[in-house]
Amino acid sequence: MYNVPAEESIFDKKNMEVTLVGANGLIGKALLIELINSELVSKVHVLLRKDNSELPNSQKINTHIVDFNNQEDLGNAVYGNCLVCSIGTTKAKTPNVLDYEKIDRDIPVRLAQISKTKNIHEFHLVSAIGADSKSKLFYNRIKGEAEEGVLKTRINNVFIYRPGLLIGKRSEFRFGELIAQKISFIFDFFMIGSLKKYHSVKAEYLAEAILSNIKKAKTNQSIIEYYPFK
Repeated sequence: MYNVPAEESIFDKKNMEVTLVGANGLIGKALLIELINSELVSKVHVLLRKDNSELPNSQKINTHIVDFNNQEDLGNAVYGNCLVCSIGTTKAKTPNVLDYEKIDRDIPVRLAQISKTKNIHEFHLVSAIGADSKSKLFYNRIKGEAEEGVLKTRINNVFIYRPGLLIGKRSEFRFGELIAQKISFIFDFFMIGSLKKYHSVKAEYLAEAILSNIKKAKTNQSIIEYYPFK
């Protein structure tokens, strides 16, 4: 079994240690920069499947190479006051349905269960607009099931982010998403009122929003559907 630390106050926001899963992704990369630049964060534990030389050079970063399918291995790499999960895949990268479910649904739920066991009182999950466990759309259903699994752990502070189209430069090339980003400003013009939640979101702004919520001392569960451009 993995080690469980003593109970700690959810209101202690000094010298925070944050576990980040998904640091290779668009949101994860932006958030990692925010975390290492924050005076409140003393350590960022980055969980990876394999070594990544592209991570920023910072003494705050502590990398852990883990088997995400191994509960004990994963649990031994989770530390600190807060865990952020921005992991995700695509049908192109993961065409097998079962493998896709393991990444987009099972890993976030497993991380939430571990966080609850290790007395980590704050969990941030990057989901997607349209997430719904009862949806007929595979992608939306998996995201919704991940959200429900995280919420069922009853961690004190849960923040779920449902961004629309994410704007930013990815490490891998996605032709369809690149085109969507180029023309997003046209559709964003009509994203007002009840449609506002479908507005595109710059990755760095969502990362700033996550850090802002990490700094707050609250006990609640929030589903956040939109963060505007600055």
